[in-house]
Amino acid sequence: MTDIRNEMVGCPKCKASGEAAIYSSVNVTLDPGLKERLINMDLFKFRCPNCENITVLRYGFLYHDMDKRLWIELTSADDSDPEFKMKMKMASAMARKNGYRILVVDNYFLLRDIVLIHEDGLDDLAIVTIKFMKLGQMMKEKNVLYDGGFRDESGNTSLLFRYSNDEKDTIGINVPMDVYSDFVSASRKYLSDKSWVRVDASMASALLDILNSGMDGLDPDN
Repeated sequence: MTDIRNEMVGCPKCKASGEAAIYSSVNVTLDPGLKERLINMDLFKFRCPNCENITVLRYGFLYHDMDKRLWIELTSADDSDPEFKMKMKMASAMARKNGYRILVVDNYFLLRDIVLIHEDGLDDLAIVTIKFMKLGQMMKEKNVLYDGGFRDESGNTSLLFRYSNDEKDTIGINVPMDVYSDFVSASRKYLSDKSWVRVDASMASALLDILNSGMDGLDPDN
């Protein structure tokens, strides 16, 4: 179920306070409209009633898609945190019983990327790894968002990315079918002995280590 509460939030610009909707968890199967709000980066936004400044609120959050068997935990907790360990133990039991994909992320932008990747029917860990590999330096400077992907009749995959504050300029990456398939195979092997995965640069590095072939064919199309 979706868990929502209202809290008073201070505006960082004018210091006035206003009421904001805080979503502890979202079930997009029961509340499908919330998925689009998350993808559009609207779900966590707070508009100040005084100066109308928009702030992206940051807090722990659970994304649950029953249809896609997808569970994403947004948290700043590390793996040693007792409460986090208990939550992951419970999530792992559900994953084994119901075939869920349990992922952990530490920022809203990565959560949004994974949701959109699943909407496009692509492999989340494969695409995130390609993003880290090809756009890692850009990601240190700005938030780079996944902006869509599709496969053509030949099976080749085209991926689009953009800066979070730029709706117009996109960064294109063409991924030949065999290269994308290698990433997907590596993703499945990486997941084979895990009940949940923390999606980050370390995960991408580990997945790359699994690949036996070179990375030829990943050419940015700016």
